[in-house]
Amino acid sequence: MLNAVELGVLDGCANHYELFYFLFAEVNYGGQVVRKSPEGEPGISVPGDEVARHAQRLIEAGLMRCWRIRDDPGDNGPFLTPEDQTAGLYRERVEITQPGEPEFAAYRGYDCVTFEEHLERFGQGPHEFRITRSGIDEIERPEYEALYQER
Repeated sequence: MLNAVELGVLDGCANHYELFYFLFAEVNYGGQVVRKSPEGEPGISVPGDEVARHAQRLIEAGLMRCWRIRDDPGDNGPFLTPEDQTAGLYRERVEITQPGEPEFAAYRGYDCVTFEEHLERFGQGPHEFRITRSGIDEIERPEYEALYQER
């Protein structure tokens, strides 16, 4: 059975290929933060390295997939605009099936509140995540209804 953090991680990449920001934001803020509030930044309840550890467990369990994004010539990633492609920018996606702690070291101290902050620090990387069919089947189980209501 998944815990609330793992459920949030899977929800963060349930609709699309997503960068780490969306997993982190789903767990900590209930979704993407469009702009910071004048009252101050929302608090982080689950640190980035902990979100990454849960993602690692879900990848190893086959409930989600992960790709390392490289700014090398290769296949055109889903986030490149036609202008980027015309300018010769390409991204290579390398699937990571057994991520270890060094793979996700970039997420130690991760504290991006908005997607723009993530883009400033990491660009369109360093990883993309996507839920698998098994992951979708898992989060749709009735046992998780109470966890969804608590969030």
